[in-house]
Amino acid sequence: MPPKKMPNSEERDARAASPPHVPSSDAPPASVCFRPEDITMLIDTLQRTQLDAFRELLDSVRQSATPTFDHRPANNFSRCKSVFSGRADESVEGFIDAIESYRDAANVPDDVAVKGISMLLTHTAATWWQGIKHQVSTWEDVISNLRSAFGDRRPPHRIYVDLFADGQQPMEKTEAIICQIDHFCVRPL
Repeated sequence: MPPKKMPNSEERDARAASPPHVPSSDAPPASVCFRPEDITMLIDTLQRTQLDAFRELLDSVRQSATPTFDHRPANNFSRCKSVFSGRADESVEGFIDAIESYRDAANVPDDVAVKGISMLLTHTAATWWQGIKHQVSTWEDVISNLRSAFGDRRPPHRIYVDLFADGQQPMEKTEAIICQIDHFCVRPL
């Protein structure tokens, strides 16, 4: 038998570049054995890699989710459009309803609301507030004092008599009368 020829460097490079030999499908699969330590190390490595990837993804989401707009809640009455002057033709209940709704929507704390109510009062109501503001410490006191000073002070039976004295006029809508009755029936006594 002739001596085996040693491959030169070109042949070795060509073999290294060619794909590895894939056994045919009729050949039995090669048996691969892993030690338990190898499997544990492989699982630990995969878990660390996934955890690192998750942290990077979470950091990028947090950075991109940061709002760029300037969101400073008012938390006071500076943007409230309701004002009350204390005139007889103004409804103190309508004013109270408006400022309560605004206060709830803008999350105005009670102590800030007590200090800021003066921004919403004009004329007679502003003068009245200047006289009692040092005696008022809670929001409930503000509402109670507003109703006491500017609300309807007639006793319930007098309101009933006044409400039904004229009755419904020929061109007056029933809904208007019902609203008027509801207004007087739900007012705090």
